[in-house]
Amino acid sequence: MFQRIAEAIARPRGTMTPSAAALIAKVGLRRLVARALFAPLRDRGERQRRVHQFTFASEAEAVAYPFARGHGRLPDFAAPTLLPEKVRWTFLHHPNPLMSLVSDKIAVRDYLALRGALIQPPDLIATGHDPEAILTLDLPERFVLKASNSCGANHVHPGPNPPDRGSLRDLLVRWRDEDHWRRHGELFYRAIPWRFLVEEYLPSDRRRLEYKIMCFHGEPQFISAIAQRGPGGLSRSVHLPDWSAAGFGTRGLGVSPEPVPRPDQLGFLLDEARRLSADLMHVRVDILHYNDRLSFSELTLSNAAARHPIDPPEAALWLGSLIDLSRAAEYEALGRKIAADLGWPPVPNGGGNLRSHGLSAET
Repeated sequence: MFQRIAEAIARPRGTMTPSAAALIAKVGLRRLVARALFAPLRDRGERQRRVHQFTFASEAEAVAYPFARGHGRLPDFAAPTLLPEKVRWTFLHHPNPLMSLVSDKIAVRDYLALRGALIQPPDLIATGHDPEAILTLDLPERFVLKASNSCGANHVHPGPNPPDRGSLRDLLVRWRDEDHWRRHGELFYRAIPWRFLVEEYLPSDRRRLEYKIMCFHGEPQFISAIAQRGPGGLSRSVHLPDWSAAGFGTRGLGVSPEPVPRPDQLGFLLDEARRLSADLMHVRVDILHYNDRLSFSELTLSNAAARHPIDPPEAALWLGSLIDLSRAAEYEALGRKIAADLGWPPVPNGGGNLRSHGLSAET
């Protein structure tokens, strides 16, 4: 253990600033010690909480750390300029409950209804808060299982064989016991109660497209289009609203040599993004085009957790300039009103263990 600590402190930091290197070394040392101290804890969730509390001296440190690792310098929360820097500023200084509400994969459906969304999410089969409920839940042959308060907590069951119910329960227990917000300091996830949801399975054997439309103050500014995902990676291109090449991207995600073709319904997609982004300073509106059907996917407040640099640097500055943080109080007041109107936060445990949403097992 002590050798690992020494290596963590002595590891070269390249072009990293001394202050960023010091923070990363300090956090790395604390984390190593915490993992050793709390390893005997059998409760996975409690172990994660103890390690996080020992590792970070403050919320500001927890929010700054992922940025420092990705950018090689500390974020300037007093005068942020880059897009990822401004997004992380909102984690600390913009306690807008609408950010949590629209990030909740169940509650966001109420927001879609409020705003009259024309592109609907997949049908909702059931929701619940007790992993044991999955053992007896009436499930269709094909479905998607998700956690409401996380990113990437998805399980696709394509059928035709029945699922292993015990494995699904164990998966839900793992999801429940992990506080997603602790992973990258995305504090707005903290207010989302843990629940699971079962959604309709969307076939994509003939077409599988994703459009991630980044909006600032209700106006789309660029679209990340993904044509396929698989073991070999993904086909991805970044476009301006007229579908010309954007010429920038998030470092590490890559852009394919061949651009994704311009969608026939581009104008409709942009209008829908405007409809669903008007109440937030910034948000990414994600839409799926599987086979012949457009479906709402999610609203994302932090692309790749706002950890990675945008290349070239001047693009990160330009995109950052599109967020007017002087309007934060205005958006927070609006968000509080909308959240209250929609009954946020939800009743603990949803008022019961399980809700069926009317989609039959034969679907």
